[in-house]
Amino acid sequence: MGLYRRGKTYWFRFNYQGRRIQQSTGTQDRRLAERIYAKAYTEAIEGNWFRLESKKRSFDELRERYIEDYAIPNKAPNTVEKDKYSFKRLSAFFGGMMLAEITPQKIAHYKRSRREAQASVSTIARELELLRASFNVAFREWEWLDSNPFSKVRIEKPRGHKERWITFEEAQRLLEASPQWLQEVIVF
Repeated sequence: MGLYRRGKTYWFRFNYQGRRIQQSTGTQDRRLAERIYAKAYTEAIEGNWFRLESKKRSFDELRERYIEDYAIPNKAPNTVEKDKYSFKRLSAFFGGMMLAEITPQKIAHYKRSRREAQASVSTIARELELLRASFNVAFREWEWLDSNPFSKVRIEKPRGHKERWITFEEAQRLLEASPQWLQEVIVF
């Protein structure tokens, strides 16, 4: 049996179809913990456990955990700030929703509402890329979802490409910072 004690509370752990399921029972009573464990195991076998997990987790939990556990350790500080700003826009629409409620149809509705608010295509794409990344982490690593709603969503790419040339001052700094053999290549 995968029931064990952690401090005074009982926890359970088991593997099902390659997924590890571990959770607190929230009780100190062994008999009650055994029943909770049996129910969770039954739900996993019936295929309801992972659907239930997405019904238990909210968009707000996803946002907070993504920022704390994924963005801050893996991204530059200014990128984390951009993510927080994008999440503010996303929270205005998806805030308070459970993850199971966020469907491809809701995402399409979000895109339409942002277009109506005169947001640029690149801004909408950046926000949706962040939402897709957070859903990917929730699906693959945290196992909060049984499927990713973004598997059916297309993110429009911004049209037009801004061409940028380096300035004379940037070129000088680049040459000064480069070794001699590379300077010839840069000048060429």
